[in-house]
Amino acid sequence: MQDSVGGLPNMGVCATLKSVEQLDNGRFLVKYQGTRRFKLLAVDTEQKPYPVAAATWLDDNSNNLSEQQIDMLAKLERDVYTLLQQVVKYSQMLSPEVSSSDSTSQAKQQALLPDTVLLYAPPPPVDSKPKGVADYMIKAGGVAGSKIATWQRMGSVYGNPGARKKTVQDPYQMARDLLAGRRRQELFSFAAAQILELGLPERLALLECRDTSARLQFVAAAVQPYLADLLARVSVKQAMVK
Repeated sequence: MQDSVGGLPNMGVCATLKSVEQLDNGRFLVKYQGTRRFKLLAVDTEQKPYPVAAATWLDDNSNNLSEQQIDMLAKLERDVYTLLQQVVKYSQMLSPEVSSSDSTSQAKQQALLPDTVLLYAPPPPVDSKPKGVADYMIKAGGVAGSKIATWQRMGSVYGNPGARKKTVQDPYQMARDLLAGRRRQELFSFAAAQILELGLPERLALLECRDTSARLQFVAAAVQPYLADLLARVSVKQAMVK
């Protein structure tokens, strides 16, 4: 086996076991969810009762993105999520079991999307109302938040109480984004890709790819022709009904 380690593929996916069901024929139906890729470094097959391996995590290269690249990635994942929702919507409109009124239900659309897509989907847009650091501290339960807000309302030798509040980004959300935002986007790109009917070479290529944006672009490029076909079929169906 090419690029193997101890007779095993040099890349794998760490998974979380979700459920195990024993079938009547004695076989087992195992459901699991992939969580993180790893690269095998060495394998000790002499260990009992199971072989032991040394591995390192294999994540996307997203630590050195510029602000422009971060914004483009956020827009790209929202666009891909919208494409997937549209595929479900138009597929429902073509289904004879679903009425046209039900086909536009967002809840019904989400029900047809894989759980992993919904789990790692882009978050909703943030509140556009201007907020300051004190507002976020109060929301998070910080004692100093109300004191800062009072200080801002009363004014001080350092500022004008009538000055317009400067909008800032939630510092707590910034910390959460730094810790988990990139991982969520990476997992969403894989969740979106699982919807596609791909051969083994394409699946391996996506697994080896360490560029979240490239994976999302691949998904978008693959979904758009299918979505266009669905839209054309919906248009024909609606024209025949009229």
